[in-house]
Amino acid sequence: ELEQSIECLQTAIAVLQRLQESPSIKRLMRAALDLGNMVNFQYGRSTRRSKVRGFKLSTLASLKSVYSLDREMNLLDYLAFSLRDRHPECLLVADEFPELESLASADINVIIDHIKTVQSKVDQAKYARGVKPSPSVSKFKSEILDFIHASEKLMSSANKTVTSFNRAFEQALCYFGEEDQSTKPSDTFRNFLDFTVYLRDAHNRIADTASKSG
Repeated sequence: ELEQSIECLQTAIAVLQRLQESPSIKRLMRAALDLGNMVNFQYGRSTRRSKVRGFKLSTLASLKSVYSLDREMNLLDYLAFSLRDRHPECLLVADEFPELESLASADINVIIDHIKTVQSKVDQAKYARGVKPSPSVSKFKSEILDFIHASEKLMSSANKTVTSFNRAFEQALCYFGEEDQSTKPSDTFRNFLDFTVYLRDAHNRIADTASKSG
């Protein structure tokens, strides 16, 4: 189970890095920001004197809740429509990150807490190793030693992975302009998953409609 926890965290670290490096993600973030500013300043009634320079990741998927007056198209549909000819690869970016679904379902905070719990048990075992020798505890201490030797290397790897993940997640939040440091990793992955999957579905609907009308 500890090995699976390490593997999950390592996957999350890799995905966070790829999200920041992806040209398609960068283009989507820029397009979503421009769309939001267009709606607020050209068609809305914003009282701000300057355009917004960023937004929360949680607002990405919520763009599908903002509809045109005739209810025929929402903002994510419009975003997909505007990108389909110039940057169609952006609409299929969900295929670049198949791991998002499992990461959105995993509670990484629980995984990290589990690793901390195991570390606590290892520490307790180390303490028990120092119990004064006696015939009644010799077999017990032997088992403790076996447990410690088997787990110390794995725990070292797990703790290093937790540190690497915390650093990677903090960097990702900073990169994407998230000011709320209490944001849960699973929520971040869910926001990206919902956003990219909806755009892929919108792309497919547009292509299907075009083929039927053509």
